Amino acid sequence: MNGTRIVSVLLVGMGLLAGCGGTDQPTGVGIATATPTAAPTATPAPPEPAPAPVPPPAGEGGGGGGTERPTDIPPTDPRCAPAQLEGRMVPGDSAAGHRSATLVVTNASTNACTLYGYGGAQLYTASGVPIPTRLTRALDPGPALVRLLPGSTARKDVRWTVVPTGDEPVDEPCQVPASEIRVIPPDETSPFSVIWDLGPVCDGGRLDDSAFHAS
Repeated sequence: MNGTRIVSVLLVGMGLLAGCGGTDQPTGVGIATATPTAAPTATPAPPEPAPAPVPPPAGEGGGGGGTERPTDIPPTDPRCAPAQLEGRMVPGDSAAGHRSATLVVTNASTNACTLYGYGGAQLYTASGVPIPTRLTRALDPGPALVRLLPGSTARKDVRWTVVPTGDEPVDEPCQVPASEIRVIPPDETSPFSVIWDLGPVCDGGRLDDSAFHAS
């Protein structure tokens, strides 16, 4: 009787233990973790190149001397500065509405100097007002090195028209009369003054000129 009761108690206990066992969870199922994706970095566009400077028309000038001297001219041949030079206009032939003259420059200093090229020039009124002036490098000779000892001279040939052009008046002077021409030696930026008593220069103040050459 007692043995039967003990067996029954053992069986009930085993059943309770079996009922307490948890249900196995399925394996192999994980939680997906999202990996943040970096936003693409914008590449800045390269800057646009600056426009190249437009050079002035070849063969024309007015106010400035510009750079004309070749680099192989030795420094023992210094260029003529404006303060070293004096000038005068010598009238030339005139025909069919055209005029010509020669600019004669003298080395008035005590030091030798050189000229190479055309230089610049500007016409002015007696009161110092600039008059439109266009130098066109159209005459021979072309550039060559000219050495000026103290007291020696060089020349530049000049030619222009007195015939009104375009909308210039025909019943009065085509330009305001000039009383001086300020000449800038080649490769310099300041002028020396020369008397101009050769009348108006038509065609917008166009002066055809040669390079400086030996007298």
